[in-house]
Amino acid sequence: MEPYPHRPRHSAPRDRAGVPCAHGLGRPEDPDRRIAEDARVATWKLRRDPLGKVLEPALVIIRPVSRAEEAAAGPVLLFENDWFATLRRNDVLRFRDTRGKKRELVVRQVASGEVIAGILKRAYVVADTRLTHLRRARVLREGHVRIGGISRAFIALSVGDVLVLTGREIAGEARASMPAGAS
Repeated sequence: MEPYPHRPRHSAPRDRAGVPCAHGLGRPEDPDRRIAEDARVATWKLRRDPLGKVLEPALVIIRPVSRAEEAAAGPVLLFENDWFATLRRNDVLRFRDTRGKKRELVVRQVASGEVIAGILKRAYVVADTRLTHLRRARVLREGHVRIGGISRAFIALSVGDVLVLTGREIAGEARASMPAGAS
């Protein structure tokens, strides 16, 4: 018998429900669902007022895989070419993010090589995220998404660097060694 049966066996971070989480993203500790350390995580930040009310949805760029190499200011979702061709305005792309939270992308604008979708809640997406494509509440397709573009979450750190995390915008300049487009 353990001398302290009331003590937890490990001190892993936990989400609000008390479930152990991995990688600080609220993802349950499940070996089949872990994020690899080199995996790209796409996320988009919403614009909010000082009280936290969403002013406008975050805009998500979706492209066909044939345009994967084109430059982008932030993360881009890549769809198979035939799936991309079926996207229409007001279509819904439903998924669970890396934390297991239900999220929906709503297609706002469709152009020949790019689709703009909006999302009303923060989401973290990795390449194996499964999406369900709906039109007027009817499922059209299910599949996985790829991640392209530059991740705005990239931070190059070296031993001795100082990292300040804050919710406020701070004036400053990026290091010269950061990749172009990273912020």
